[in-house]
Order: sequence, then structure tokens, then C-alpha cells
Amino acid sequence: MGCKQAYVPPVHSANNSFLVVEGFINNGQDSTYIYLTHTFSLADTGNVTPELHAKLTVEGKDNSSYPLQEWGNGQYGTTSLALNNSLQYRLHIKTSTGKEYLSDFLDLKTSPPIDSISWKRTGDGVQIYANTHDPQNASHYYRWEYQEAWEFHSVYFAYLQWVNMKIEPLNPNPFYTCYKYAISTSVLINSTTKLAKDEVYLFPLELIPPNSWMISVRYSMLVKQYVLTPDAYNYWQDLQKNTEQIGSIFSPQPFALTGNIHAVADTSEPVIGYLSAGTLQKVRIWITPDKIPNWQLGYYADCDLLNIPSDSLYFYLEVQKASVPVSEEVISPTVSRWNIAAPACVDCTLTGTLTPPPFW
Repeated sequence: MGCKQAYVPPVHSANNSFLVVEGFINNGQDSTYIYLTHTFSLADTGNVTPELHAKLTVEGKDNSSYPLQEWGNGQYGTTSLALNNSLQYRLHIKTSTGKEYLSDFLDLKTSPPIDSISWKRTGDGVQIYANTHDPQNASHYYRWEYQEAWEFHSVYFAYLQWVNMKIEPLNPNPFYTCYKYAISTSVLINSTTKLAKDEVYLFPLELIPPNSWMISVRYSMLVKQYVLTPDAYNYWQDLQKNTEQIGSIFSPQPFALTGNIHAVADTSEPVIGYLSAGTLQKVRIWITPDKIPNWQLGYYADCDLLNIPSDSLYFYLEVQKASVPVSEEVISPTVSRWNIAAPACVDCTLTGTLTPPPFW
């Protein structure tokens, strides 16, 4: 251990706040979302800064124009677009300060249907896969992203609460059933250019750890599939190398990414992001623990019940404030003991939300 020493690389400090453009121009009934934010320095501990009050327009080579609405917090979009598949389109951005940005003109790529989103119980947990194919042999470059939601319960159902330094009934218990949400953060891409068929089979999307509470009551994943142009695929592949394949002596060196969005006044200004357009496909799956062999949930590491006498309630619940009551254990008509636990083991809102997804 003595030969190890922390190394802080000399990172060049600059007050550059470059525009970041994320999104997809969706041709069809699904919504188009564009998210505008700004880069920040490595040492910055603040939140991401959204680009507010910009004017966004989808422009066609036939001079057609489709304005996007501002939805708040840097999000812009529209509920649906009816574009001509034989034409190219681009995104025009004008910020509140008057700066303008244009994407390259984009081909509309249509994704074939998702054949299935399958899963398998493995020794490492539950592995979820994507399966698709293009009978026209015309897609070749695929990208996926997903949204997760799951229902979970507190470790213990509390029948009591501590109010004004005394035990009172908790009926009903509003802190037992909660929900959590997550989105994919990895770059999920695959190419079939070296295969005899334009077919993707068992592409790994996510590995849920064994006995995870994500699949404790009910779990759902919505998978979206996109078809990319070769240039877009190369961008995502480079992004994958820059973010997921560095950290060892054999990893590629980080390098600057070149997107397809440019500042009009100064073409040398970096703009982060790569925009694509077309029609996506999506599939939602559901998983419940009873469908998974040998799926046994374990308690949180610090969720053991502590059984205390009545004269210790004040110390544990009021002085330490590190526990909450769970249930009463009646020893005799005049004597009770009390089961208490850490708040996170009783109140699910400390790690989730009471609001279920609208599709639940």
C-alpha cells in the first residue's frame, strides 16, 4: 500500500460553457424531445445549467418549418411531426441571447420493429436483451435506450409513529409502497455490417444484480430502438470509447468528439451532441419476482430490528433520532417492548416516491 499515491492530473481550467444538444427528431405520433444544456468544468459541483427561452425549429429542404415548444428546464419539443421520408431535415436553434446554431441536414431513418425484449436469470442476476432484425437488410446501425420503473415496499410495515414524544397508531401507513425511476446511462449500440443477415440477437441492455429490490414487487422497462446513419454510429462509438472504455493502460486515449451541430457565427465554437431523425420503435416489458428462479430479497445491511423497553423510547426516538417505531410486543397487560428500526427501512419515501407511473 505504501507505493500507491494519489495523482491529480493538471487539467487546463477554462470558463467555457459550450452548448449541449440532446434529442431525436421523431417522425410520427411519438413526441420529439430536444434538451439544451451547457458544459461545466470538472471542479464544478453545481447543477447542470439548462438553456432557457430558446427558439427551436425543424426545417426541411423544401423550406417547410415546424416550431418546437418550450416545456421548461431546457426541454423543447412537440407531440408529433408529419415529415416527408424522402426529404432531409435539420434543427435550427436561436438562443435568448441571439446566438444561432444549425444541425446538418439529416436523413430520416426508419427503425424496423423490435422482435422482443427478453431476459434470462443468470448467476450474476437478471440479464435483459434486445432482439431485432431488418428483412430489407437496410438498417445495420442500431442504438437503444431505456426507461425503468419499479414498485418496492419498505422492509418493515410500521403500525406506530412517534409524535410529540409518545407512541401513536399509524393508520393507514402511507410510507410502505413506493416507486423509483431510472434511465439508461450506457451507450447501447450495435452494428450488423459484418453479418450475413441484418439481425441482432440477445444484445445485452442491462444486468440487474442478483436479488435486487428493483424486482421486489413489479418492474417495468420501456426500450426505444433507433436506426443510425454510419456517421451517427461512429459518433456514438467514439462517445462510448471516451466514457466507458478508459481507465486502464490498454484503453484508448480520450479525444474530442465532433458532432453534427454548428454555431452559425463562429464555426470553430464547439457544440456537444449529435442529432438524428427518423422513426423509432419501442416495447415495454414487465418482470415480477415470482417469475425468476431463486430470487430471494435480502434486507438492507442496517435494517435489523432493535427490541427495546418502554423506558428507552425517549433515548432512541427523541434523543438519537436514528430510529422510528415499527410495532409493539406485549409482554403483559402492563409491560410492553417495542420494535424499532432505521427510518430508511420503514419510510420508503426516503429512497423513492409515492407517485406511481401513469402507465402503472
